[in-house]
Amino acid sequence: MAKTYALHYAPAEAKAKDLCKDTKSLLERYEIITKYVSDKIAYDYVRAITIPKRNGQPDVARCWNMRMGICLDIAALTVGMLRAVSIPCNLVIGWANGKRHAWVEARIDNKRYLYDHDDPKGTVKLYKKERLY
Repeated sequence: MAKTYALHYAPAEAKAKDLCKDTKSLLERYEIITKYVSDKIAYDYVRAITIPKRNGQPDVARCWNMRMGICLDIAALTVGMLRAVSIPCNLVIGWANGKRHAWVEARIDNKRYLYDHDDPKGTVKLYKKERLY
């Protein structure tokens, strides 16, 4: 049986819709949402070392309410917000520079956009996809 992740969280989706209410393009919406997540959600270093390393579930509600999470939480939250404003995207689980990781891939106007909250400067050189959600 395939694993599924809960990416829906109504308060975050409502915020996404509010942030993007006056936008015209999907790319503008993408930029607004990813900037919001980058600015408002912090990486949770304590959770990163205290949760099981494999087969963890994202906790989107906790991430939203505490304004922090690990890569899986933040990517899942971002996907939920992007989908709420009609941006086709996936939560990607895999490897980044040889370490377990999660990130977002969006598709806008036949172009792929990668959002990695943990790598705002784009220093990751090798992403290897394992699963998409």
